[in-house]
Amino acid sequence: MENQRVSDDVDLLHAAAKFYWILKNNVVLIILCVVVGIGLGIVLSRFAKDAVKSRMMVETAFINQQEAKFLVNELDGINFLPGKRSKLEYDVKTGDREDKNIYIIVTASAGDTTDLSHIQASIKKFLNQSEPFLRRKKETAEVCLNMIKEINIQLADLASVKEKVDDKSKATFLNPADLFTKTVDLYNKRLNYEIELQNAESVHIVKGFDTVARSARIPSSMYVLAGLLFGGIVAIVALVLKRFSKYYREFEKRNAT
Repeated sequence: MENQRVSDDVDLLHAAAKFYWILKNNVVLIILCVVVGIGLGIVLSRFAKDAVKSRMMVETAFINQQEAKFLVNELDGINFLPGKRSKLEYDVKTGDREDKNIYIIVTASAGDTTDLSHIQASIKKFLNQSEPFLRRKKETAEVCLNMIKEINIQLADLASVKEKVDDKSKATFLNPADLFTKTVDLYNKRLNYEIELQNAESVHIVKGFDTVARSARIPSSMYVLAGLLFGGIVAIVALVLKRFSKYYREFEKRNAT
């Protein structure tokens, strides 16, 4: 048992000594490979294009979740920057029980903020021109316009009552407070329909790409580290090939004799 341990120690020392001998006799080759690898990493980092990454959130109540997922699948197949580098990821979220809105979250990586602005405008245009949104927009517009028209008629009737009835009759038959409350209530309802009609004109950008955009460029240190690793691998491959070449020449000599 003791002899086996000693033998293992000798083999380990022999392997370590052999490894050190290989490094010592090939130090120039190893340094050259590592330096070339690091240099290559530095050159690549200098020529690497800048990139920015940001997120946008689109809100709308005029398409449902299934329609939103379908539109997102359609968007996923569109290249908004032909000939340029970009990456887009989409996600669909729903609000809580009281929030009936659908939220489409887009994560984008592109060359610069100008590209992000172009992508944002293109996505908004696509959603606004989609068949589900246009259908709901038309339906909402018809309802809102009809209700606004009806409210305007009621407000005109109330105004007519105020003008035709003299002050004595108002005091006897009409409650001015009720008349005022009814008028204010109609104005509020009309305002809500006008807001809904305005919201139906376009999807709402809750947060655009330009709000917060961070750099997505790979740090130069990562290029240098990758170059160092590449140089080390090339050095190992070169040493193995060199060692194999030497072994093969000796092998040929032995077989020739």
